[in-house]
Amino acid sequence: MPTQPGTDTLVPVGATEALLCSYRHEATPPLNLATSRRITSGVDELTAHLNGLPISSPEDTVCLLGQPTEHAFVFGYPGQRAAVIRLSNCAWQREGATRYGGDLRKVTAYWGVRWDQ
Repeated sequence: MPTQPGTDTLVPVGATEALLCSYRHEATPPLNLATSRRITSGVDELTAHLNGLPISSPEDTVCLLGQPTEHAFVFGYPGQRAAVIRLSNCAWQREGATRYGGDLRKVTAYWGVRWDQ
């Protein structure tokens, strides 16, 4: 059974699909959706990867996340509200849950996308 929103779990388990929504930074707020991609396989593995990231920021770590695209990751569940994960300032965030680190290239590869697309 999926974890309820508001807990310290970044991505509730039990998702059956995930969307990668990409927004170009050259647009003025609100950002316009540039593209979205859907996966239905590998979602459990992706969930485990994101939930396994550290809950605190490593000391003496520099964030080099400058890129022209912002991503939102939407996890869909049967019969309940979707969970939206955003990557901001090198932190993965959802409703009070935060994880640090991780490789954006590895995450976007689940959709067959390079990190800067």
